[in-house]
Amino acid sequence: MRIGCIINLMNSMKKIGEGLYYDVYELSSTRVLKVEKPYWRKQLTYLKWGMLRYFFRNLIHPGIFKSSLEDSKRLPVIGGELFGNTIFHDHFTCEQDKVQTIEAYFRTHSDEEKKVIIEKYIQLTYMLWERGFSDVVFNYLRNNGVTEDGRVILCDFNEVTFSKEETIRAVQRKPWLKPWMLRLLFGSFERHVKKRLHAAFTIAHIEKYWNTHGN
Repeated sequence: MRIGCIINLMNSMKKIGEGLYYDVYELSSTRVLKVEKPYWRKQLTYLKWGMLRYFFRNLIHPGIFKSSLEDSKRLPVIGGELFGNTIFHDHFTCEQDKVQTIEAYFRTHSDEEKKVIIEKYIQLTYMLWERGFSDVVFNYLRNNGVTEDGRVILCDFNEVTFSKEETIRAVQRKPWLKPWMLRLLFGSFERHVKKRLHAAFTIAHIEKYWNTHGN
């Protein structure tokens, strides 16, 4: 899909969301189009989120954004369905299965249904490790989504690493315990999530699963 066609599509489509890297448009009832934001809008997003450390890092090293996007283009080739059957077009524009973020799903479902999604998220993470890479921010509420047929996918995969050592460091930091994430959980379900992720995301499990796909 050429850039001119993409611009024409954007003018006729409804914007339904955005992240750090992309504006998201509804392409059909089951697919979305993700159009890369310009550099300055990515930086404004960091300021909006209060992430000054990353704002200044990318001010000094603006090539980090492009490097991350280049890495992300490798992933759908490795595991298509895990990333919502993403197809890249010109530059870094891509289309992908339409999902409901886990955060949005949690707002409208019971604790028992949410527990099933947590288990699917854990299994997805293991499948990523089996293929030799990992999400490093573990922002499961916003970077992962639930498809129409109930699959959990990594829909925002611009913060990944192919390094087992970096994955181990990320797990040791336990980023899934960030206060803003826990504020979106409640009572006994919060305790359940903390217990399951603490048990599931360990160095032993990284060693067990890392790069074993196809062996």
